[in-house]
Amino acid sequence: MSAGKTSRAARHVRVIHHLQSPKSDADLSAKKKQNAEVEVFRASPLLAKNPARISILLETLRIINHNLPLRVGKYDESRLLQELAVKKEMKPVVNAKRVEGAIIELFQSTKAEVSEFLADNHEDCPNFTIVADFWRCKVTHNKFLGIRVYLIDKESKFNSILLETKQFNPVYSVRVGGIGKSFRKWLTKMLESFCNGAKLAGPSPFSE
Repeated sequence: MSAGKTSRAARHVRVIHHLQSPKSDADLSAKKKQNAEVEVFRASPLLAKNPARISILLETLRIINHNLPLRVGKYDESRLLQELAVKKEMKPVVNAKRVEGAIIELFQSTKAEVSEFLADNHEDCPNFTIVADFWRCKVTHNKFLGIRVYLIDKESKFNSILLETKQFNPVYSVRVGGIGKSFRKWLTKMLESFCNGAKLAGPSPFSE
């Protein structure tokens, strides 16, 4: 057992032959990404003007990404952590109402950013691949349907963008009648929303 320490053999391979395991490379890449994100937030004017605002937005992202309850900020442990480890100016009021408002703000901001990105790459890369994506939430076990766009941008980089999701667990009566019509209605409305937001040239290819 190595007890978490690097063995001599592993150190020899890394130092002499300049080889690392895929896990080490992945960890290093993740650390670089985290450091880059930290620098972006440190350079943000919002951090100087309203640090509590950044705190509530980051807390909201943590809740969304890890399927945490909206009222996680009300937990005794969360309050203790705020009092002991968070600077006074960084302490936001975290409750379900504020988290719901932050979710709306983050969605609108992300949608505007994606629309702008699609518009910027429309002329150079007019062809996007759209794929339906299904998965089940590990916490609630609800089924979700998402629409993902794949494209090569004007910098020749591959991009995968999740446009929107919806809970997708149709009842028996809907399945018997066919889900194609309701699916098409949602898909058309969602894609036209992004097309209009991106101000793409020409008529929308998703119109009825």
